[in-house]
Amino acid sequence: MNHPRPTVPLPLPGSRWLILMTVLAVYICMIDRIAISIAIIPMAEENGWSPTVQGAVMSAFFLGYVTLQIPAGYLSDRYGGKWVLGLGVLSAAGLLVLGDSAGGSAATGGLLSCDREEAASLDSF
Repeated sequence: MNHPRPTVPLPLPGSRWLILMTVLAVYICMIDRIAISIAIIPMAEENGWSPTVQGAVMSAFFLGYVTLQIPAGYLSDRYGGKWVLGLGVLSAAGLLVLGDSAGGSAATGGLLSCDREEAASLDSF
């Protein structure tokens, strides 16, 4: 007995590209969040930071991460998560380049400034 197979609509070609780019952005953002906890060690050695200053730097990173959740969520609702995530990753890359070209290392200049935007745009997606 032949049973007709249910037809499943194939995703649009652009959908696969969007999924791939979203997974890549999530991967990059996750690496950035992990990198700050690893980068604090050489940053502290390079700048002579005490454990108190290291804690303040980590707290500033996570405070920036948390405070941008609401604005990023609002922008995602208004303009769409695709745009907010894309612009967040793009602006993070730009801030990383600016931080590096300002005379600091990429770890001290760019990492602290870019992760807040990336994390907020990612979590509001």
